[in-house]
Amino acid sequence: MADYVDIWEGTWISTNEEDTNAINDALVIQGVSWLVRKAVVYARPSPSLKSYIKDGVLVLEQTRTIMGYSSYSTWACDRIEFERDEPVVGKVRLTVSRKDGKYDSLLVKTEPAVDDPTWEATAEWSIVTENGERMYIRTAIVGSKVDDRVATFTVKLSDDL
Repeated sequence: MADYVDIWEGTWISTNEEDTNAINDALVIQGVSWLVRKAVVYARPSPSLKSYIKDGVLVLEQTRTIMGYSSYSTWACDRIEFERDEPVVGKVRLTVSRKDGKYDSLLVKTEPAVDDPTWEATAEWSIVTENGERMYIRTAIVGSKVDDRVATFTVKLSDDL
């Protein structure tokens, strides 16, 4: 296992194994328009991540490009809520924490940054080794707060190093 400071480091490329129907269902719950959903479902993520420790807290720096939009963010994995603009779903509130105190597994909780959010998402991000290759796995559960719709999907990315 890599040292915790650099475990998330890399540019990650989609393995194209995700369930596009489940991703579309999640985007419907999030209120994303049909045209944007169709583009997002087929856009392949390739985030670049850096990780380091600041004041005893794991910090992720993430650069993502999707549909021609690039975003940069810094996330402290300290369970403190913060807001940011997401290119596809708009302004959201997030909390990020290490799962079970581990450095290679994170929980990311998201909801719209409004007074009465209509959806929420919980994702587990982890770094694993499969067949000797380092993989970044993101499993998300997106649920409606107004009815019983839920969508679950997994995105698997390989290290491009």
